[in-house]
Amino acid sequence: AKVLHPRTIEPVRIKRIPLKVRNSFRPEEPGTLIHSLRKKGKGLLKSVATKNDLAIITVSSAEIAYRPELAAMIIAKIAENNIIIYSISTSLSTIALLIDNADVTSVIKKLNEFSNGDIERIDVKNNVSLVCCVGDDLLSKCGVTGDIFTAVKEAGVNVEMISEGASEVSLNFVVPMGMVMDVVAILHSKYIGE
Repeated sequence: AKVLHPRTIEPVRIKRIPLKVRNSFRPEEPGTLIHSLRKKGKGLLKSVATKNDLAIITVSSAEIAYRPELAAMIIAKIAENNIIIYSISTSLSTIALLIDNADVTSVIKKLNEFSNGDIERIDVKNNVSLVCCVGDDLLSKCGVTGDIFTAVKEAGVNVEMISEGASEVSLNFVVPMGMVMDVVAILHSKYIGE
């Protein structure tokens, strides 16, 4: 999954040119064809991918509900340092940001510098992993999200954060890093198979 950076294939994607990814250690293998055509499959999921060594920064403030610009200011302050935010989840009084573990100290420092009393509390949950489930029409089919989270529960894992993307094909959620492979294993066995 880390063979090609997404930005490197943008010209190919824009021109809708199929791209073949091959294994240089096993050239006899067929590789993977990446193209713009979607093929409906039988399985609920097409793939499950993960990103490890992440942290959730939760910023709490009653002001978030009454000052919409505060959430934008929080995100802008983090962006000043070129820190990637992998996912954002909000409520009336909190904004949770998923970032690299390595960026936690820098983010907390930046948020404390600009706070002016607007931020009531900053909580950190280190060592979490992002799980991305990819499949056809995941968010439009009734009960699919529930089925996925039931499987995660069966693995004995608690979901720490949920983020549904704008597309119908992916569902992202965060789990403790030490249990991410249990989640991948159960999702793979239940919904992808061999």
